[in-house]
Amino acid sequence: MRAFQALVNAASLANRGRKLDGSLISALQFLEGQRPGLVAPPASAAWAGFRMYVPNNQADLVTAAWQRGNTGASIAEYRQPKDVRPMRVQREGEELPAIHYLFSLLGSPLPGPVLLQAVRTAARSVSALGWGIDTVAGDATLIPDSDTAKLSGDHWLPSETSAGLLRVPRPGSLAELQERHAHFLQRLSDGKFTPVPPLTEFDPIGYRPADEPESRLYIAFRLIDANGDSMTYPHRKLIHVAGMVRHAAIEAIGTTPPPSQGPEYASLRLLIAGHAEAGAQRRAQISYIPLPSIGHHHTDPGIRRVLVTAPVDGIEAIEFLADQLDGCQLVAESPSTFPESVFLERITHDPVLSRYLARSDVWASVTPVILPGHDDHRPEKTRNLIARALTQSGIDLDCEFEWQPLPYFNQSLPAFKYDRAGRPTGYYRPNHLEGFTAVHLRIRFKKPIPGPVAIGSGRHCGLGTFAPFPS
Repeated sequence: MRAFQALVNAASLANRGRKLDGSLISALQFLEGQRPGLVAPPASAAWAGFRMYVPNNQADLVTAAWQRGNTGASIAEYRQPKDVRPMRVQREGEELPAIHYLFSLLGSPLPGPVLLQAVRTAARSVSALGWGIDTVAGDATLIPDSDTAKLSGDHWLPSETSAGLLRVPRPGSLAELQERHAHFLQRLSDGKFTPVPPLTEFDPIGYRPADEPESRLYIAFRLIDANGDSMTYPHRKLIHVAGMVRHAAIEAIGTTPPPSQGPEYASLRLLIAGHAEAGAQRRAQISYIPLPSIGHHHTDPGIRRVLVTAPVDGIEAIEFLADQLDGCQLVAESPSTFPESVFLERITHDPVLSRYLARSDVWASVTPVILPGHDDHRPEKTRNLIARALTQSGIDLDCEFEWQPLPYFNQSLPAFKYDRAGRPTGYYRPNHLEGFTAVHLRIRFKKPIPGPVAIGSGRHCGLGTFAPFPS
């Protein structure tokens, strides 16, 4: 957002304060609707900081004192200490490190050369960024997509799920900046001071490394009884909890549909229910993941929490379910399996939840991974099925993995369906996954990735759920 503000300011200065021409306005309006990629030098340790004293936005108290005749009042009485620690972004051996903002030209109302000419004049007029004391030189150019990888620095992409939010412009930002400038020019009129309204037309979004997969959107709930006390369900039967939460979500979309009931409403129903659209190759759907408790050698692994996740384009579904499932009562198919009154209560911070959402380069399955087929007890076929399961789960990163039937986490159950005596063991499975091979899996990525991580054919109902595993 600060880079966009600097560009608008420089465009006005380059135009000597006159009204911006049509092509420049069209170019800026196109840019404000984009989510640019970033290529920036990696920030290293902060330089030696210093402390300065700044006004505390209380100049109105000083001017009021002057009006009362107190000419000795000073803004110095209201200054607050501010510690400044600038970050070094210069690579060793580079004299002029550059930050690149990458805008796609898809959907541009102007031909590329025309847009470039309009933006380049403004970009080359930028002389400061941030506080105004950070001297910079700007430029703009057109490059093919294939050349973006050649730019020096760390590559970042906008992300709906990453932490560390940054302000970015949105449609309407240019108009508000022009309006605020007009307010600034008229802030002193008729002997009165009218403060300039704060900037509001921007969106806070996160950025992720370009070589890191996009995390799924999620909301989390805990199981409680009618008195608000925490409840526990046997982790061996976790698919029952997943089924009840999914049923509650389907009931919610049927009885309390969202305001928009066009084609988007039908897609929302399919996403929540998990049904495939006609002709769809791959099915995007909501995952209902009961979370076994982990964190200590003697932790009872019972189910006390449920994670509901969605693909990155499922923000509307997540917002809808966050509202509808909070406080919802779960209804069992058979009262004998879930006799008590159980409700969902939304949570945002929880020690167990944070383990499943942490970043790590080594992950291990808490519940066994259901592979997309039967391995016929052939290791090479097992390896191929695991690779296919990773791809189907959206994990296309280079990694190393190993598998075994026994769990990596204490208290988790093995991947076997039956014990040596032929008795059922392990986790309950949905009927359509009974004939598939299951394994416990440990994966090592080249760099840490964020959770949640769920892999395999049972990932939408709690089987194949992963957590960071100590090296």
